[in-house]
This record gives sequence, structure tokens and C-alpha cells, in this order.
Amino acid sequence: MTSADFMNYAKMFGYEINFTGIGMGYITLNGLKLTETLDINDIRPMMAQIGMAIMVDTLRNEEY
Repeated sequence: MTSADFMNYAKMFGYEINFTGIGMGYITLNGLKLTETLDINDIRPMMAQIGMAIMVDTLRNEEY
């Protein structure tokens, strides 16, 4: 999977990147600001890490 896939996975759980319009943004969860306002190149990897963590937790709890 790519980082974009992990970002989309995080979005399915309510996480969003809010852009400030000047090349910066921050991550929110249902309207609650979770991160500082940072450069967009720093925010995207954070969002991908959130998606990866959610996916790992989901897979860990699956019963096969």
C-alpha cells in the first residue's frame, strides 16, 4: 500500500487534514485539532502513520 492509501484509510475513521491556505495544515478528528499547524510536507506523513496504526490495530484484532 502507498501512503495515499493509508491516508484514505485514516479518513474513513474521521481524520482529516485541514489546510490553512499558505502551504500549511493540521490534522483533526471530528473537528478536534490533534496536531500543531505544520508544513504540508510534514502533515501528510503523520496522516499516513495514523492510517497505518489503525490498519495494524484492525488486522491485529481480526479473527481468522
